[in-house]
Amino acid sequence: SSHIATVDVGTPPQSFKEWEQTEVRYHGFVDAPTTTRLGYSYIQSPEFTCFGHRWCLRVYPDGDENEDGMVPLYLHHMSDEAIEVQFSFTLKNYSERGGKNHFLTGECLFQPPGDECVDFWGTGDFDDFDFATREQIIDSLVDGTLIIEVGIRQSSEPAIATLPSF
Repeated sequence: SSHIATVDVGTPPQSFKEWEQTEVRYHGFVDAPTTTRLGYSYIQSPEFTCFGHRWCLRVYPDGDENEDGMVPLYLHHMSDEAIEVQFSFTLKNYSERGGKNHFLTGECLFQPPGDECVDFWGTGDFDDFDFATREQIIDSLVDGTLIIEVGIRQSSEPAIATLPSF
């Protein structure tokens, strides 16, 4: 188990928001059993907790409907209360070939599951948010394990729109 220590130099401002990190490890990724829903196969992590909310991460190892070789990731919110967060996904690359880490960030208001609004956000629906190709992911495996670091930080208070006065 790894641990990252935090050392503050000076006093953080009151508006400073901490990130909570969870490392999700998919052991035996290449041969891992998948669940199929609506024709797409995925591997779902067990639940983990950040900011008192329950989450899980889904990886679609065979790609999505775009058939562009990209492997989508989806962060699922599983708690009964809404929360607005910033999030990040980092593909940890410890290969001896010196490959780079792949990184993606986003922000979303997550609703409770079953609400009419979307209760998850991921990389598969938006071409601009492609995460990594299957080949890049395979090259990044550590002894067959896919390691995705999920970072979650509560968003700042929403800005209040003000109308200009004339």
